[in-house]
Order: sequence, then structure tokens, then C-alpha cells
Amino acid sequence: MIEQYRVIKRQLKLRRKPIYKKHTVPQLEKKCRKEGLNFLYKLSALAFLVSFNKHPSLRLRNTLSTLLELLETYEHMLHNLSKNPLCLNYDRLLELGYMKRKHWVYAAYIGLISSLPVLYKVSSYDNIIRAAIAKTSFGTSVKLLDNLNDNIHELDVALTSLRNLLSAYTRGMYEPNIDREDEVARAENSAFEIGTWIYTMLNANGSKSDDTFEIYVKDVRKLIMGQIDSLSHKDRKRDELPTIKDYMEYILEKNIGDVWFDIDLCFFENGLGGLTSDEMAALMLVKQGVSLVFKAAGLYDDVVDAYEDIMSNSVNSAILLAIERGLLSYDDLHVIEPTKTFKILSKARIFDDIIKLGDAMHMAGLNMIKEGLKHPVGQLIDGDALLNICNFIRLFSIRKYLIREKKIRQSLAFIRSPNSSTTLPEDLGSVWNIIKEKSIQVCH
Repeated sequence: MIEQYRVIKRQLKLRRKPIYKKHTVPQLEKKCRKEGLNFLYKLSALAFLVSFNKHPSLRLRNTLSTLLELLETYEHMLHNLSKNPLCLNYDRLLELGYMKRKHWVYAAYIGLISSLPVLYKVSSYDNIIRAAIAKTSFGTSVKLLDNLNDNIHELDVALTSLRNLLSAYTRGMYEPNIDREDEVARAENSAFEIGTWIYTMLNANGSKSDDTFEIYVKDVRKLIMGQIDSLSHKDRKRDELPTIKDYMEYILEKNIGDVWFDIDLCFFENGLGGLTSDEMAALMLVKQGVSLVFKAAGLYDDVVDAYEDIMSNSVNSAILLAIERGLLSYDDLHVIEPTKTFKILSKARIFDDIIKLGDAMHMAGLNMIKEGLKHPVGQLIDGDALLNICNFIRLFSIRKYLIREKKIRQSLAFIRSPNSSTTLPEDLGSVWNIIKEKSIQVCH
């Protein structure tokens, strides 16, 4: 029962040093440090809720009260990690920098407002809270383990941890690291424990439906493989770089869009007591559209995080595109100053082209959603609200860029509505046609 989570009262090769962000664009470091949960962000979050009030599923009073309960409930759940001696407690996770409060708050906010348009007609209040808790837990556990894998773990340890996380997501159990003296090991256990909450929410009151749960399991495995591909790129023993096509087909799968919609779909099917094959086909079209929206957000993230990714040797579509176009080589990334590499990409308008690709993907996603909602089952979904949330996700993904970018032209490229008639460069156009065709095939 959800009541047990409601607030009553608050009660390898590793290193133990705290994680701190090492690399930011120097002149912007001060601005980036302020980004988080300050008054401006809270005001913006409320302003968006006000703007969503026009949609039946997102009436301000109901949305705000549900969000406040979700935040209070989830923070209580995080504090309860201290009851498991093998887990690192929430306050210590924050203190060491392994987790940031803003990340789970963002996940809760977006998770809830994206669930409401899908579930408000078919699910109870408690099940909507459960869906939002599950989605928040997915985003939180992924981010926590990402921090450990990117900053601390060696590749073999990271891959083992991902397999353990997969078990937590799909079976509700994991093999804990029993070293109670090692805070990193306990932090890893905390990520796994949070991951089991998804399984718990999906199983509460018989919410777990076999058909939709199988889709969820398949997409979780796909996401974990995307993370493995991304981590493998950092391994110096790797002989080949991924191509832009590889990146689009596999590495972008590490976005959470598919899994988040799968969670909503489990509760949607449970609310209706089952889905016909025609209803499932229509919802799969909506799901594929949502997936493209989140993948586009991943491309926008690459533009936002390009400098940091150059510094950390992380896989990034903008860097791969520059290498494929002969602007630099992989070896250049190790000898050229990151600031110079960043300027090469900017001057060659690599970022502009990645934005165009993201826009093409975003618009295709919206069109797929609209097509899926034409089916009678679409009448149970607040379609306009869902489309509005997708556009919000686009804006959210590039918020840091808008805050720190001084060039008006590039900022306007982000903030304007995507143009469906934008012509892609030939190399990206051919890749996008392949990806788009595969997306259509998935729906049939």
C-alpha cells in the first residue's frame, strides 16, 4: 500500500574521496554553480505549471498538491535508506556529491507531469503517485550509478554494477556489496535499492501486467546496453570509435524516455484491465514518438555538455560528427586544448547541425504521438497536454545552454520552435532517414 511510503516522521577498484565536477568552461563556472534549485528555478517550475493549467489533466491545484506530496514522500523514502546497513544514507550521498537533490527533484517534477496526461482518466490517485515514484526512482538510480561509474569505477566494475542494476529493475533484487566500511560500495547498494522501488511500485496491488511489463524489461535491457556502449568508449583498449549511425542506433538508447512511458503503460493497462491488440498498436506509436522526443533531448544535451565531454573523453555526437567530417582526429582530443577543440566545433557549426538533427527527431516524435492518439484509445489520454510536455522536455534539456550562451544566434536556434521543413546536411540526412525508417518499422 502506498500509505507505507507517506511521510509520518523522518527517521572493486574504488576511491573514497568526494566527487566534484572537475571541468566547466572557465568563464562560466560561476554561473553554472548557481544552476539548481534556486528561487528562479522554483519560480520557473511554478510558471510552467500555471501555463499547463489549460489542460484537463494538469489543473494547477491538483498538479501542485500531487507534486508536493510526491516530493515529500520520495524524500522520506530516500531518508529511509539509512535503515539498510548496507546502503549509504541519503545525507551522506549528498555530502560526498554522489547524488544531488536537484536531480531527483527534476525527475519527480517531469515524471509526474508526464504521467498525468496519460493516466488521469484511467488510474487512481495512489497509482499515479506510484507511477511517479517509479519514474523518479529510475532517474535517480541511473544518475547515482552514472556518477559512480563515470568518476570512480574501473570499466569492469562499472559493467558489473550495471548488470546488478538491471536485476534490481526487472526482478526487484540485487547482489549487494557487503563491504560496510567502503562508502562507495554502500553508495552503489543505495542505487540498487532505489532501483528495486520501481519493481515494488509496479507490483503494488497487482499493477504489474505481463504484456506491458515485458515491454518494460526489454527497454530496460536496451537502455543498459546503451550505457555499456557509452562506457566502453572510454576504455583505451577500444579499437574503434562509434560512428554517428552507431550513436543514433545504440548509444542514444540510454535515454529514459522509453522506460518512463513503459511505466505509465503498465499502470494504464492495469487501469483498463487489459489492452486489445489495436489499442496496444496505437499506444506503441505514441511510445515511439515519446522515445524520439527523449532521444532528441539527448542530442541537445550533447551540445550543452560538449566542453565537459571533450575534457572527460565522453562519447558525444558533436565530437563524433567533427571527427567523421575530418575536422579533427580522435588523437587530437588528447593533445589539443579542450578550449581549442570546442572552438573548432563551434566555428564549423557542428553544434548547429546537431540541433537541426535533434529538431528533426523531435518533430517526427510529435507527429508519431499525434498519429497514435487518433485511435479511440487516444481519447483516454490528454493529447494536447502530452504534446505540450514534450515541448517542455525540449526546453528543459537545453536550459543550461540558454543560461550560459552569449551568442544570440545559437541561443535562438534552441529557443525557437523546431521547423519541420529544416534541411539536414547530407551526411546527417542519410543517417536520420535510416533511423526514421527503423522507428516506423518498430510501430508495425
